Amino acid sequence: MAGSSLVSKPDVTLAIEGAGKPVSNEPQRVLIVAAMFSTGSATPGALTENIPQDAASIDGLFGARSQIALACRNFRKVNESTPVDAIGLTETGAAATGAFLVAGAATESGSITFVVGSAIDAAYDVVVADLDTADAIADSIVAAINSDTRRVASATNAGSGVVTMTARQPGLHGNGIMLQVIDGTLISGTTATVSIAMNSGSGDPISAGVFDVVADQRYQTVIYPSESDTSILKSFLDPRFNAENDILDGVGVITLYDTFSNILAVNNAHNSQSLVTLNFPVTAEDDYRGIAMSENPIGISAQLGAARSLRLTAGALISDLLVGQLGFDAKGGTALATRPYFNTPFPNLPIIILGRGWSSVEVQQIGLAGGSTIGSNLTRTGVIAGEMFTTYKTDAAANPDDSFNFLNKVDAAVNAREYFFNNIKKEYAQMRLTSGSLVPGRPMTNETQIRGFLMSLYRDLSETAFVLTVAGPEAETVFADNLIVEIDFSAGAVDVVFNRVPLVSQFREFFGTFKIAFEA
Repeated sequence: MAGSSLVSKPDVTLAIEGAGKPVSNEPQRVLIVAAMFSTGSATPGALTENIPQDAASIDGLFGARSQIALACRNFRKVNESTPVDAIGLTETGAAATGAFLVAGAATESGSITFVVGSAIDAAYDVVVADLDTADAIADSIVAAINSDTRRVASATNAGSGVVTMTARQPGLHGNGIMLQVIDGTLISGTTATVSIAMNSGSGDPISAGVFDVVADQRYQTVIYPSESDTSILKSFLDPRFNAENDILDGVGVITLYDTFSNILAVNNAHNSQSLVTLNFPVTAEDDYRGIAMSENPIGISAQLGAARSLRLTAGALISDLLVGQLGFDAKGGTALATRPYFNTPFPNLPIIILGRGWSSVEVQQIGLAGGSTIGSNLTRTGVIAGEMFTTYKTDAAANPDDSFNFLNKVDAAVNAREYFFNNIKKEYAQMRLTSGSLVPGRPMTNETQIRGFLMSLYRDLSETAFVLTVAGPEAETVFADNLIVEIDFSAGAVDVVFNRVPLVSQFREFFGTFKIAFEA
């Protein structure tokens, strides 16, 4: 082969090495588990990855009227950024039923609104003409509800003004479909009420082994039906909180609806840093029956999960989820782990009607049991989050322990740990270990270098990008003085104990004494 007889001396080779920047935390990923329709294109029981953003595609995967499609659509209302996977399960059991009742013939025209599961997505305006009989009005109710391709329950005119509602899917979750009549007594001659709450749904599609398809994929948030066996969710998440040689932790979100005493009992029975419960009373009135917030329970869970994952997604625009000062917090990221969840706006959730929610004393007691609440703001113009607790209350020895009682504490701790984990993995991927001095130009470490490196990671976490650990010389001294490093050189093993890692906390309370005076 011909050449150019090129002379190039002296030989010079310059290898380019990476900048060695710190490793960021893993991007957020969410898992939704619920019942699907067999008509959906997804395979029941399989892991369906990367759920699309648009509602039509979600409907095609799982069936438009399914519980899991409803959850996915509610998630995407709040969060179009975070990757979402789903496990759609085969429907099973008996379908819940309930009923509206129309009495009397109208003596004027008007309209009545019927809500089935969601005041935002499933409110049906029914036009009533003068002289319409109860059965004629019932026919109009049936037509309005059944025209909705995403309805969670179908209507049937049973005669004598009775409109029977039947959940589109069998299963316990059908009992959580609230029914409401708005303006049911305003038309002369006729009244419309909710005569029977949704009930008698039975069957749970979730069983042991449902999470086997996940393998070692990490999900920071899991949306799960509250009607299903919660022990299966906890058995999946709790061992992942401190996984060996991996970061797998995540938090499950469920929405409970029951009497106050039952809500306390359920939350007191749980004790997990990996479980967040949203809690609502049930209402039994002539015009309203079911969960006090007129939204499907799993839809509420999905919207909270969407807000949490969006907050922790690097670069995501989250100003709509915040109140007060924004600063760098206007974009999501790990630093949002320490910003309180309370007062987070939920514009896609309906306001709880006055008198149907918890009292302030009940909210406090639910919080002590490890339960969280969402309710109206002070002006009753919108829905905001209260304090977000986990159900964790005691350690393994049943001693009171407030280490992980707030979701913010869990978020801060696991994100700080993940940053240490990822960067320790990178720094010591292929490293010599010595009890002596380090040799320049050779990748080596010793106790002094290890301590210095861990100190640098602590400082990283106290800066603007993270604000997870407490900044300043005093806090750094506390961290360093309580850092224990023991090395077994024959085994090449380094044991480190972080005895005190000062974390940033949320600002929850302000107490002051206001003393008045009548003279300057």
